[in-house]
Amino acid sequence: MTGQFVSPDQVMQAAKEQMLNGQEPQSHVDWVKIINFVAFNMDASLADSICKVMKTLYDIPLTDEEISDIVEFQSERRPDNASLYGSHN
Repeated sequence: MTGQFVSPDQVMQAAKEQMLNGQEPQSHVDWVKIINFVAFNMDASLADSICKVMKTLYDIPLTDEEISDIVEFQSERRPDNASLYGSHN
């Protein structure tokens, strides 16, 4: 696997910039946007675990099932090797 190592704080900041214009998440919908960003931009084989770790780190008010559904949705949408923070090769 090749890819760039980044901290959870860097990923969260990038997600807020892209999805919420730099604002803090305030609603369930905001958190869904954040997890969608994270799920799409991580290696597909790690995205579910990474999103659930971020849930714990940032006290994200989504269920594990919601997170897994978002990760599955994003993995189906993503072209091969499209993640920003890792790839399958």
